[in-house]
Amino acid sequence: MMKREITCIVCPRGCRMTAHIQGETITVTGHTCPRGEKHAMDEILHPVRSLTSIVRVSNRPDTMVSVKSENPVPKGEMFAIMEKIHETSVEAPIAIGDVLISDVFGADIIAHSTTKYVAGHATSVGGIVVEKGGFDWANGNFPEFTEPDASYHGLIYTRDFAASPFSVKLRVQLVRDYGVPMMPFNAFLANLGAETLHLRMERHSSNALALARLAEELFSLILSRSAISL
Repeated sequence: MMKREITCIVCPRGCRMTAHIQGETITVTGHTCPRGEKHAMDEILHPVRSLTSIVRVSNRPDTMVSVKSENPVPKGEMFAIMEKIHETSVEAPIAIGDVLISDVFGADIIAHSTTKYVAGHATSVGGIVVEKGGFDWANGNFPEFTEPDASYHGLIYTRDFAASPFSVKLRVQLVRDYGVPMMPFNAFLANLGAETLHLRMERHSSNALALARLAEELFSLILSRSAISL
């Protein structure tokens, strides 16, 4: 049996916990609330940390901006993420809340809602899944992709559909079993709207920029008039 000492950081009590690990069984002692036990389990199974750093501003010499990960990141990936952050530079102006690196992990599978922006009309609820391709599904962690699928006469997704095994399995097995395909007319509407996505997003962005510049001018005018009145 292995033992691991863990200090809880969920609340100021800072409980000193001991995790007893035997095979796949983990027992936690020393915690005073369920949150402490959950923290210990997370630290053992999939530890994560909130990441903060700085990014260089290319058009402002000797200027840095502080950045923070939107969500906690895997502890084992922190150094790789830090290297990517250090290679990144941005140009001023920058506002609080701006996204500087949208996909720090290089996601292999991305799910999008088609209801609003993609389709553009919000007449049909739906979504799409995009698979980048190239992920090693045969790394030993996904036997459902590497073992024969009896419902399709022994088909093996990583062998027979090496370029996109996830997309094929999602379509022919999960959609089949759960019964969630998009209705044909909804699919037609979503595809019709997606054809103008590149035009609409450019217009959304230009309109938002125009409003931001107007707000900046009005704010400056208000400050100048306040200064005169004082």
